[in-house]
Amino acid sequence: MNDIKMAKDNCVREIRQTVDVMIKILDDQMQEKHCTLRKRKHKLTQETVLREALLSKTGNIIMNSSKVELVAKTNDILGMFIAIANDYQEPMATVCGTPIPADFNSELVPAYESSITFVMVGFRALRKKGDPVYSPPLNTEGLSWRLKVYPEGDRIIELGSHLCVYVELTSGLTEAYKYEYRVELLHNSDDSIRNYAQIGIYDLHAGGLSGFNRFISLDVLESDGFLDRSSDTLRFRFQVRHLTYSQLCREQHRYIEILETRETQNAKYYDKIKSGMKWCGITAIVLFVMYKTVYRLKFIKVNA
Repeated sequence: MNDIKMAKDNCVREIRQTVDVMIKILDDQMQEKHCTLRKRKHKLTQETVLREALLSKTGNIIMNSSKVELVAKTNDILGMFIAIANDYQEPMATVCGTPIPADFNSELVPAYESSITFVMVGFRALRKKGDPVYSPPLNTEGLSWRLKVYPEGDRIIELGSHLCVYVELTSGLTEAYKYEYRVELLHNSDDSIRNYAQIGIYDLHAGGLSGFNRFISLDVLESDGFLDRSSDTLRFRFQVRHLTYSQLCREQHRYIEILETRETQNAKYYDKIKSGMKWCGITAIVLFVMYKTVYRLKFIKVNA
């Protein structure tokens, strides 16, 4: 019992040490992003202060000078603007630089690598039929996933109130793992900020479907611009990922073994066909020789 507890404590200590290192890496990335943003902010603030001071000084000259004095000071005013323009010749896009992404790469949880975009055409007609609509398959590591969408809602809840979206594992051998999936309803304006998304966990122990029987209100689809009224279509983006890199590696190893087994079976089948073709060729040659021999014997007999 003590050995088991000690082994468990050692494992926990290793995990905590690893997580501490990952957190330190994230903190360093955060600090680097903040440093870059502070430098850009300082440069923009400095230029803004100078330009505001120049505008204020120019306004005072205009307000406190007569027309004749203003004409005489024109070259001086233009010179001040030209001096600032020469000091800050970089365009705004150059000053701001490449946009800094707000996300961070996790060393524990893999990113969503595979995805499909599912376009549901004829949404109003599909609502009247009431049958479920299936997306094209999403294939990853030998597993095949798909969306099952009820345009009019599921009978489990009130029909005609919400769009129901479920995730289904249709084929593929796998162990009893959990997967994270993300279902995103794309806005008609192609503005990613206005997209609507929900995330869930697919548990293979539970089996069957996993998803949302109240994904989004049907009234919101048109009022918020998700439904394209001209083409009567809805667009979904569907993604699946493993919960950890360890699970991903095990799944990839399993899939590689399946592919290697298939390759070995195909090689044996090819050799069998090749061997059969070889014997067929030999048999054909023997039959041809026998045919010619018999033909010659008959020819000699007839002439005799």
